[in-house]
Amino acid sequence: MKIYVSKLKAAKIFLLGLAGALASGFLSWQVYVYLTYSFQIVWGVSLIGMVLNIIFGLIFLVGILVFGCVAIIFGKRLFDDKPQVLLSADGIEDKRLNSGLIKWSEISSIFPHKMGQAEWLSINLMLPENYQKRLPIFARLMRKINGESELNSFRIGFTELDKSIDEAFDYILEVKFEQVICKRLGM
Repeated sequence: MKIYVSKLKAAKIFLLGLAGALASGFLSWQVYVYLTYSFQIVWGVSLIGMVLNIIFGLIFLVGILVFGCVAIIFGKRLFDDKPQVLLSADGIEDKRLNSGLIKWSEISSIFPHKMGQAEWLSINLMLPENYQKRLPIFARLMRKINGESELNSFRIGFTELDKSIDEAFDYILEVKFEQVICKRLGM
């Protein structure tokens, strides 16, 4: 089964990221200008004014970086026509993470999760260090930030994909069932 990016979902996330970057930049800039002006009138140039300028400058930068990265990532995905997740008789591969194929024999359990609009497959691995070595640096960093670096599991997100988690999980169950039957029949 080949699963692609849903252009509509990716466009929505791209627009939200772009709006977030613009809004955080605009609001931070407005607060920065207001505070700078207010403190200069009342106290002249002061330590409090400089500290607040630095704080709101950092908020401005963080907002632009976070939401800007979301906009860039999903802007790129809008034009990506290649399959993002591949499910086959051999295993599962998430092209977005460049993780390579994870064979079914390396997986101890797999189950779907849904929370609001978010959908993902949780995959528990027998030897997670083999998988983690293959992840790009950014993905390893995000696992550390999310507290997942020591876990034997990882997630494959379906939020922006064109197939639902239910379709993917049904396919996985079908593939695993066929493999069990083939083993029992000696095929």
